[in-house]
Amino acid sequence: MKGLPLVSMIGVLASSVDALGANRFMFHPALMDSFLEGNRAVAKGNPERFEWPAIKSGLKMDMKEIEDAYVAKIDVPGIPKEEVHLSVKNGIVTLSADHTEQKSGENEKYHWKERSCGHISRSFRLPEDVDEKDISAKQDHGVLELVMPKKKPSSPIEHKITIE
Repeated sequence: MKGLPLVSMIGVLASSVDALGANRFMFHPALMDSFLEGNRAVAKGNPERFEWPAIKSGLKMDMKEIEDAYVAKIDVPGIPKEEVHLSVKNGIVTLSADHTEQKSGENEKYHWKERSCGHISRSFRLPEDVDEKDISAKQDHGVLELVMPKKKPSSPIEHKITIE
């Protein structure tokens, strides 16, 4: 595979994986799509557009633009708002949570356990026209909603110039 472009090497790898069969190797197409999209963004000279997929963090997010703000909805099921931490620094919003396991007794015997606990986080870059100091958040029924108001357009200031 030496000398092949990255996208071609990935195609060869994916074909090899398919030949192994589904029982030997699980390959999630969303991971490949995100990787390829990030590779395209970097190749076009726009690396800041590349972000890892939500699959990595587990925190799924939708963001929409309305007339005077951006609204993001992030799923945080089962995590109380007291365990959710939000911060903004240099145009990057970071959401993190430290979720602890609730134990009811020492003699618990799980037959199935998929819900996880521990630290989880996700960061994303704010659009340039967001007024960082006015961001608000609320959490309801396992969904954290961020309202990120747009900066108000400044009116041009007229300055008198003295002629000497």
